[in-house]
Amino acid sequence: MPESEYEIEIFRAQGFRRLQCASCGKFFWTLGDHSICGERPCQEYDFIGNSPFKKSLTVRAMREDFISFMEANGHTRVRRYPIVARWREDVFFTQASVYPFQPWVISGEASPPANPLVISQPCVRFVDIDNVGKTGQHFTLFEMMAHHAFNFPGKPIYWKDRTVELCHRFLVERLGMDPGLVRYKESWWQGGGNSGPCLEVVFGGAEAGTLVFMQYRDTNGHRVPMETTVVDTGYGLERLVWLSQGTTSAYEAVFGDALAYLKRATGAKKVDTRVLTEYSKVAGMFDVETAADVRAIRAKTAARLGIPVEELVAQLAPLEALYVICDHSRALMFLLGDGVVPSNSREGYFARLLIRRGLRTLRNLNITYSMADTISFLIDQNREDYPELFFNKGDILKLLKVEEQRYRDTLEKGRGTVQRLEERVRAAGGQSIGLGALIELYDSHGLTPDVVKEFATLGVEVPDDFSVPSPPRGRSGLSFRRTSRQPDCGCTRTGGSRSSARRSSPSTEAPSSWTRRSSIRRGAGRRRTAARSAGGMSWTCSGSGTSSSTS
Repeated sequence: MPESEYEIEIFRAQGFRRLQCASCGKFFWTLGDHSICGERPCQEYDFIGNSPFKKSLTVRAMREDFISFMEANGHTRVRRYPIVARWREDVFFTQASVYPFQPWVISGEASPPANPLVISQPCVRFVDIDNVGKTGQHFTLFEMMAHHAFNFPGKPIYWKDRTVELCHRFLVERLGMDPGLVRYKESWWQGGGNSGPCLEVVFGGAEAGTLVFMQYRDTNGHRVPMETTVVDTGYGLERLVWLSQGTTSAYEAVFGDALAYLKRATGAKKVDTRVLTEYSKVAGMFDVETAADVRAIRAKTAARLGIPVEELVAQLAPLEALYVICDHSRALMFLLGDGVVPSNSREGYFARLLIRRGLRTLRNLNITYSMADTISFLIDQNREDYPELFFNKGDILKLLKVEEQRYRDTLEKGRGTVQRLEERVRAAGGQSIGLGALIELYDSHGLTPDVVKEFATLGVEVPDDFSVPSPPRGRSGLSFRRTSRQPDCGCTRTGGSRSSARRSSPSTEAPSSWTRRSSIRRGAGRRRTAARSAGGMSWTCSGSGTSSSTS
């Protein structure tokens, strides 16, 4: 994009300079004296133990600081939308703050609940589920804080100048950051059929937010100017909390009390701060996509620390397990609270996936403890912010109890299934369980490679790019998928092979090949639902047999 796309009033007024990164060649704007853009792979995290902010904030405090700042600057606070995107046909879940407004508000068919508005929207993505706990930063569920402005024809609200001004003032005035530290990196965003220039907000070696100026509609390979242009910002709540606390990992900052509770309950040993710090710094430089990447992170960290990889893994493994339990419990709190019933298809598949991954992690820790304990703790902790989850607490815990029993039944049957498979492999002269057998075990019996390895006495060949993020074919009509270094988030309403999927920005899912009945494909009711806040409304998916109230 030409430089003119990024000529912002605050840059001119305050004397920002446009520089080119000496490492990656990308352009950025800054008041400081920087030779690089400040983001991976050009720079490591430098905020651990050295926060760029003047105050350390909890999740709740950071959320309220952001929302109240935007309210004081002319925005209306909007409550969260459901985490299940029942108003959209292309995805199962809300994966970005702009999702509730695509497509109906952006197309002009419905009005936004306020304009401009500010929101902190819980989102869920499954693209990095295998990395949760292992990188210091990946989450299944996260909150995307945002201020949005919808510039309808003849009714402009604000555009680039005001957007960047609000971002910069929030960082400097509210969080107390040195204005010379932040770098605004020029980039391009596209997703959900729309695109436009954007600025990535970078400091401390991390990207803290993205300011998107949605101005094109992508049609048949061509960019067509949109009638309604949209300010689509996204500030990572968890990332900002981590930056403010400067802890050894994002999990330590975000899960705080819940993690401390788990550590006490499990008797987890304290891990040396230097080990955790170096691990997070190394992991932050990687675009982690496969098990091979995780091994590379561990090898590089161990080399830095001067210890064997095995010793590093032994120290980290128990703590990583606790991170997984916290992450999956928080995601389930929202999924189950918003009406998802665990099953082997559609949204329910992902809830069951999280429950069973969490239960397996607990089994490996060999402790008498349940996921319900953590979820109950989190629900109570978030009672004031999300009272609807506390209201549904009884149902959430009942669902968990049922799923725990089903998982135990599956394991009992699975042990015998694996033993019978091994007998056939040995009879055929084989020495290990290969890829084809793993696919069959998962597809027909729901047994993941980790479970198979636990039961098997033969070797188990699991490729680095093997994953199971979509509902099993035999149970939902969707095909089994295997990655080709590009895992899909697993949240699109689509079948097909995983090799055709893309790792992407929040809104770039491929078009759906899964269709609904025509009676629910369109309709004013769905458009109205998308335009309203989740607070105090009931939402229903016609034809799905599900409805829920969010307050």
